Amino acid sequence: MADLSISSNRSGLSRRAALRLAGAGTGGMLAATFGLVPTRAEAAGVGAAGAGAVVAGAAVVPSGVAGVRYVPRAGWGADESWRINRRTGQPWPVEFAPGQVITVHHTAIAVNDADPAASVRAIYRGHTKDRGWADIGYHLLIDNAGAVYEGRRSGADTVPVYEADGRAVTGAHVQGNNAGNIGVALMGDLRTRPPTPQARRSLALVLLALAGRHQLDPTGMATYINPTSGARRQIPTISGHRDWMGTACPGDALFALLPGLRRDVAVALGRPLPPLPPPSTVPPRPLVPPQPLVPPRSPVAPGAQSLLAAAP
Repeated sequence: MADLSISSNRSGLSRRAALRLAGAGTGGMLAATFGLVPTRAEAAGVGAAGAGAVVAGAAVVPSGVAGVRYVPRAGWGADESWRINRRTGQPWPVEFAPGQVITVHHTAIAVNDADPAASVRAIYRGHTKDRGWADIGYHLLIDNAGAVYEGRRSGADTVPVYEADGRAVTGAHVQGNNAGNIGVALMGDLRTRPPTPQARRSLALVLLALAGRHQLDPTGMATYINPTSGARRQIPTISGHRDWMGTACPGDALFALLPGLRRDVAVALGRPLPPLPPPSTVPPRPLVPPQPLVPPRSPVAPGAQSLLAAAP
């Protein structure tokens, strides 16, 4: 396990852990840093188990640096036939682009903690069967126990997100700004409920690995360039979905944690932190001298005038 702990407000990423996590090369970054190594069953293929079957043991508890439990598509039971374009009968074309930014989401629906893989399959069905998308929209998903799930398929290798040359598969999580934008979704409704410590820890590690891989300044701004339209957008390098458009995603409770997560990742990567905002220059309001207490006027009951007059 990495020397990493979670406190109530900070993710506690250490520089030693960061250097080990972000030091892997192109393509194999996630596989090397998180120990995302498939089981023997996964490495041998899933043909015998049938399409969409959950391979026994494919949800790995690795011996990697961070000790993050990783579940590849076969492990959570992705039915690859759902990626077929119903009009052509062929798989939807897959596109890739250099990674530029990272966007954090919540799925906004309850997660089945007893069977989180079923929740991932439900999201997959919603994106493909209900919305007609080519695949699940997110690159990676994280459940309440901190397990990381492979989202959108990036190829036949065992490394999520990337193809062999290091470009990221284009997902479907920020309308009109998906190419080069890596989407990480915490499972659950985080409008008022903050993520679990396990989920927050895994999110911090995922952000650390991705920021290190793409040499992003975690607390800085990026000029995102849409490789298709050429449109430019100034955006935090680690953003929430609502930074892009009018949406409640990733939920108030998770969005409030992003500044701290950005700073933790920056510290772990040895990046300089932005200066804290200067003290307020608004002059203090002048003190108002205390006023004598005047009792409120109230109706007087008939016959009580004499009592009031006699009072000291």
